[in-house]
Amino acid sequence: MNTKNETLKLIEPTADLCDAYTDLVLDFRAAGRPFHQNYFDDLLDFGAFVDRLRHLDPPTAEPITMHLWAVRGRTIVATVSLRGLAVPTETGCDAQLTCHVRPSERHATNDVLALVAERASLLGMRRLRLTPADEPVARPPAASAPTTAACSV
Repeated sequence: MNTKNETLKLIEPTADLCDAYTDLVLDFRAAGRPFHQNYFDDLLDFGAFVDRLRHLDPPTAEPITMHLWAVRGRTIVATVSLRGLAVPTETGCDAQLTCHVRPSERHATNDVLALVAERASLLGMRRLRLTPADEPVARPPAASAPTTAACSV
């Protein structure tokens, strides 16, 4: 049973959470915000989708992209894409972060970002640039430091 008191944690995507991913997509749809345009394709072969997320870059690729899910119990609270940048930006950011927080869990945005910042720090990433989830990755940063306003909430 999911409660707001369960611990929020970051995990690698897993095929065991197909129903939770479907709930995430439905949460975005109910809020009038499409999750992403090909989500039905993801659900047709969820195992293959998860495998693609987990193995998007070969282990030797630089920079590497990590896809993570912030979960509370069996609820996916947010999806996260964290990519180390080969060359830091003019503002010193050495990693790119895209975060989709489910509309019904907006209150958890800061907690999700704190978990991601901790994981990024363990990977040697010192400064994250947030990319709004509905904007192309190439968009220049609006501010020199990450803010929750740049996260999809």
